[in-house]
Amino acid sequence: QDIQSRVFLVAIIRKSSALLALIMEQARMQNMLQSLQQSDPAIDHIVGYSKFVVAYLLQQDGANPGWRKANIEGPVYLVRRRGTPRYQLLVKNQFST
Repeated sequence: QDIQSRVFLVAIIRKSSALLALIMEQARMQNMLQSLQQSDPAIDHIVGYSKFVVAYLLQQDGANPGWRKANIEGPVYLVRRRGTPRYQLLVKNQFST
């Protein structure tokens, strides 16, 4: 019976840990949403995100055509909005002032 009690206790701890992780993720998503809504109140949902992206521009003219770093870096969000455009891709640029 002592082993059964331990197994039961471990199961409860695992479920509690999973629930705590879910609650923390929901709180983090809510904080990100509120932050984005400060600059665009029409945003109502974060569809997806990545913690870090770097944007590049394709320069096709000139002596050295190719990809150039665009000085745009930071987290990127795919958001749903109440107005148009209905969906938008946003980069919170670390280099903007």
